[in-house]
Amino acid sequence: MSNSERPVTGTEAGRQGRYLTVELSNREIGTRLRQLSLWVIALGVATSSLTFNWVIEHDAQANFFPEFAGRVVYLSDILVFLGVGLWATGWYLCGREQLVRGPRYVFFPVIALTALSVISVVWAIDGGQASYGALRRVLLLGMYIALVNEIPRARAPMVAALVGIGLLHSWVAIAQVANGSALGVSFLGELTLGALNYEAIGSPRAYGLGFNPNPVGVLLAATSLLAYGLFLTWRGARHWRTFWLLSFGATFLGLVATGSRSAVIGWVIAIVAVTAAGRLRKPDVERVSFGRLAIVLIVVLIGGALLIAAIGGNSRGLGLSRFAPAEIKGGFGTRTQDLELSFPVIRDNLALGV
Repeated sequence: MSNSERPVTGTEAGRQGRYLTVELSNREIGTRLRQLSLWVIALGVATSSLTFNWVIEHDAQANFFPEFAGRVVYLSDILVFLGVGLWATGWYLCGREQLVRGPRYVFFPVIALTALSVISVVWAIDGGQASYGALRRVLLLGMYIALVNEIPRARAPMVAALVGIGLLHSWVAIAQVANGSALGVSFLGELTLGALNYEAIGSPRAYGLGFNPNPVGVLLAATSLLAYGLFLTWRGARHWRTFWLLSFGATFLGLVATGSRSAVIGWVIAIVAVTAAGRLRKPDVERVSFGRLAIVLIVVLIGGALLIAAIGGNSRGLGLSRFAPAEIKGGFGTRTQDLELSFPVIRDNLALGV
């Protein structure tokens, strides 16, 4: 008699039941760990613009910023590391399901960049710093794998974290410009006066809770765009639609307060792209797009007027002079000088990945 035909005894049935219970328990724990990991990773992404960090080593003579001449651990590093670890543990407990790699045009460049970062440690001038950077890219690869395999469940945590941190940045940024200086909320991550030799926080540019207006502007542009897309396509309760609209307006004003021209240019391009995608790919959105776009325009105009009024009508105090044609031309001139200095170095060290 084969094993498949042999009757199962009571003892064996009980043993199989215990095994099944353990297996189900492991899968349940794994599922919960994966869900928790998505919230931790989302917080890691959203807090990447905050200033909380621990400087392990910094050669100030090599570069002004510690992350370019030393080893720094940021709050976001800890959260992403913890989140990826939780997700990997949950994935293992769930039976090591087949992994999804995502779009090829994203996956293969990510793999190539990560591999090149690791290999470049061999010939790097500062092997320690290169290793530290390579480790970060390996961590980001892990985060990519976790998110691309959890897209449906990752949306809510990522939206909540980005919009929450974005609104916090905006409140501080707008208040900094209105106050003409830092607010003294260092417990939230705001730079103190004199930190990193910065004395002009809020006059004219806002730093929010970051160490520089430009990365904060990038986060606010992404958050504003996210809220805009949700407002444009939302089909749920009206109060949520109102929340997305107000979040869009607040984060847009925070973006303007940073005076980050590149972030604003990216925001404009992305707004056009999202609007076009909504109309071309979602026929049911087309009926409401123009009406909601008109509402968005009104909110931006009213919010901008209120912000300028709040700072005494001094548009220069808001940093709007940075968007004047002469200032933009000067900015392009500076970038051109940077490229003129960079290209010879890149050309002479092309094989090393400079």
